[in-house]
Amino acid sequence: DSDAVTDGEFEAVARDCRAICELAAAHGLRVAAECHPNTMTDHYRGALRLVEAVAHPAFGLYWQPNQLRGAAYDAEAIAATKPYIQRVHTFFWNAEYEKFPLAQGEDAWRQYIDLLGDAPTAYLLEFMPQGTPEELATEAATLKDWIK
Repeated sequence: DSDAVTDGEFEAVARDCRAICELAAAHGLRVAAECHPNTMTDHYRGALRLVEAVAHPAFGLYWQPNQLRGAAYDAEAIAATKPYIQRVHTFFWNAEYEKFPLAQGEDAWRQYIDLLGDAPTAYLLEFMPQGTPEELATEAATLKDWIK
């Protein structure tokens, strides 16, 4: 995780990310690191450190709420990393990794969407509450209502 990575490991990852970005950019593609628990981007400070070290216009972040840290942390994370956020993984879980319908997270999600504002961001429905394709229409309708 971001607290355990050595300086040498960090520099190696940043160097590899820059090389990948050069290849991607040559083909009109972008590269993003997902903000995810138990990785170098498990805290927004680690994500920001990586983006700034890579320092490539084709590099950014896939942001998602951190159910282990709460909505106040998530709002702080958006504020700190907003210029680099390319995609948002949209779901609603609790700290025990129980999945709930997106509508149950309306207060938090409306705050996140407001904070993201006019950032050039795409929203991705990554998980369905019960893991079934039949839930997609309802989850998509909820998200579409919030971002219109």
